[in-house]
Amino acid sequence: MEIDQVSPLSITQERSDKKSITDLSIRSSQCSLLSPNSDEFYEICKSQLKVSPRNTTLQQRIKYCLHSGHSEIISISFSNSEQFEELAKKTLEERRKLKEKDVQEYPQREDNSKVDCLSPLIFFIVPENHLKYMIPDFEAFTCQEYFLSRPCHESSFGLARLNAFNGKFNNALEHINKAMTTHPDAFYELWQAILKIKAGKVVEKEPPASFFQRILCCGPSMRRTRTVTQLEKHADKVEGLWGLYEISSKAIIETECPEVYASKIKDLDKYFGYLAWGELSLKKNDIDTFTCVTNELIRTFNQRPEAYVKLWNYAYYTVKDYDLAEGLMAEALLTINPNQYMQYYVLFCIYTAKCYYRQKKLKECFGFLQRKFIEHPTYPVFLFEFGRLSTKSEDFRYNGAALGALNECLSLCDNERKGLIYYWIAKAYMLARLHIDAYENAKRSLEYLSAKANKKKIELRQFLAEINPNIVKIQLVETYLTGDLRKDNFDKCKKLCCELQNFHKLTSDILYSKTLWKIGRHEEALKKLYSLCGVSTVKMSGYFQLLEFLKLQDNVKCMKTVATEMITKCRNPQVPCFIWKKVNLIYAKILVRMRKPGKAILLLKSLAKFMPPFPFAEIQYTKALQRAKTIQDLSEASSKVIESYNAYSYSTYKSSFVESLSNLRDFSKKLIEEEEHQPEGGFKAFGKRRLNRLATEKIDVMGFYQKKESIDLDIEEKSKGLQIPDIKFSENSDIIFFSVCSDPIFLYKIGKIAMKYKICLQDGLCSVSDYLELLKLDKDPEHRESCKAKATKLYTYLLEFSKHT
Repeated sequence: MEIDQVSPLSITQERSDKKSITDLSIRSSQCSLLSPNSDEFYEICKSQLKVSPRNTTLQQRIKYCLHSGHSEIISISFSNSEQFEELAKKTLEERRKLKEKDVQEYPQREDNSKVDCLSPLIFFIVPENHLKYMIPDFEAFTCQEYFLSRPCHESSFGLARLNAFNGKFNNALEHINKAMTTHPDAFYELWQAILKIKAGKVVEKEPPASFFQRILCCGPSMRRTRTVTQLEKHADKVEGLWGLYEISSKAIIETECPEVYASKIKDLDKYFGYLAWGELSLKKNDIDTFTCVTNELIRTFNQRPEAYVKLWNYAYYTVKDYDLAEGLMAEALLTINPNQYMQYYVLFCIYTAKCYYRQKKLKECFGFLQRKFIEHPTYPVFLFEFGRLSTKSEDFRYNGAALGALNECLSLCDNERKGLIYYWIAKAYMLARLHIDAYENAKRSLEYLSAKANKKKIELRQFLAEINPNIVKIQLVETYLTGDLRKDNFDKCKKLCCELQNFHKLTSDILYSKTLWKIGRHEEALKKLYSLCGVSTVKMSGYFQLLEFLKLQDNVKCMKTVATEMITKCRNPQVPCFIWKKVNLIYAKILVRMRKPGKAILLLKSLAKFMPPFPFAEIQYTKALQRAKTIQDLSEASSKVIESYNAYSYSTYKSSFVESLSNLRDFSKKLIEEEEHQPEGGFKAFGKRRLNRLATEKIDVMGFYQKKESIDLDIEEKSKGLQIPDIKFSENSDIIFFSVCSDPIFLYKIGKIAMKYKICLQDGLCSVSDYLELLKLDKDPEHRESCKAKATKLYTYLLEFSKHT
């Protein structure tokens, strides 16, 4: 019991009616508390007591037990709290066990079903335009190349499966028909029947022999039964029954009602049976039944993904309840086993990102997609969705990262996505007001876009038509520049450049500087380009043109100054990653021309940190470079590979990549600043460090770099690394600085510099070896073979030379 701490003023009239002693006025009750006798004091205190509802319930239960004849209750003393609590716990435990037996609950069943990756049932579960998310792009173009080179019935089936996941059911049907002709099989027959349904070719193409056969024998219903007959042969499988269910629900021919097939599916598999009933309710617009069935399936079979797909598509596309859709996917990602349902797991990640985007949670959306790409690099669809949604948001803060991601998708994604990739690259350039680049990518997009993307084609054609007059003027100026630029042609070029000012001032000024350079007015051209560098941000067109003119003048010192400024500006997140990589390659080339190949190699090594994780490639040297957190780690990468080969797991390698994502562009900048500026240690430390580096780059009379004879190169590189202050990376990754670049050309250049100047030979061997390994992932066979021949020749030279040293 509890004592209610209230003043006598709060005593209610209801309580005063029950207690005679409190039948007093408020004033008299206050006075009585000043000097009450013992009886009055007891009655007043008793009147202010309140019985707890919980104690009231316990008293009622005790009374019930007393009337029921429980001897244990009668024998206990309620003053003994320990004895009473022990008995209460015992009674509650008995009641809990009885309740569990009485109340029928549906326990969550473990998913004991075997996952069949070759089952065509997935084409009835997942929407056609979402199937492309579920297959790795690496598998798509690698397997396709393999299947085309080895014609057989297994290859035909593999091509059919790949085309089906890309939504090309007509092409898939052609390949499965080819497999059936060479190897008639029940499994292929099932696929053939289901692909006919998805391609809308349930009716056979062969025309009847005569008009009467068309009317009497081979009418639509008769011809359609051929597919039905194929499916009826597989009525003992869920796939066959679901195919019949699809034909029946679409009312293509007169068959049994879909409820019959749904019941048969339920007899084979309760999960898919109830799922079929739920989908049938949705087609009948019985929303309550559909949501009830799918929710119950999710609650009971929470480890199976198909019900999540059905309910999410309804919540996202039909009712547009994005909050519900997000919650559904959050539950799915927690319960679905990615090792068992990897295809569905990837699909659910894409669904989650779409929910974030629809709810304007851009940071969560983009960060989630970036993280999933790092975790599953064989699915570059995460990278594509990041670039697409970043561009679609029209938030200029993410435009640089979006351009970098989309350009990377051209290398990583399957060619089937090329049309959409070029489309979103064009849109990103439009957002950055780079009309020339947008024009070029829009034309490429029109070459690859399928007939289904009709709206996008119309949009791009309208854009091309609007800017085409200005493009013609630009092309005319470039034509004049390729020929003899006489006085009249110069005036025409100048006039055209003035007309282009309103269209795109930067392009107009660059063309005019080219015109000035063509007629020999070099100083004016350079001054013009210097003035443009401040406004050249995204693609740095003014800087690159300036470097080209300085290269023609062989002005290496000015080239280095301009390249240093470019690297500083590349820290701007609006600059795409591929531009940053291009600038670093140019700077490394300038260092070589300035007879500093050792530092050029060190700079090229830092580019490895932009390579995405490759779990299927044996590139130990590149992974060691990616794990490097200091310049010393970069210098010792080759020795670490030899000492600890295969010592790191993929998870460790992936984690190190994620931890060093945010400030990658600072690495090369700080490396360059170490050369240009005085460090904190003062002039003595700087001079000592500089002497240590130059000791490895002694120049002979012929102008070639040679290793200092009295100093071991490996020891010198290690000591140099130990004296350079560590450059740490921030653990907090910022979305707008996300940078990925899989082009391995820097590895080839490391080997080339090592061979030419006879330094860092071990690094050269390791880098060329990794380059040859990464060339296997190149989608262009001609480019792959050409680069492979050069790299193999370089590797042979490095190996022979290292044996003689």
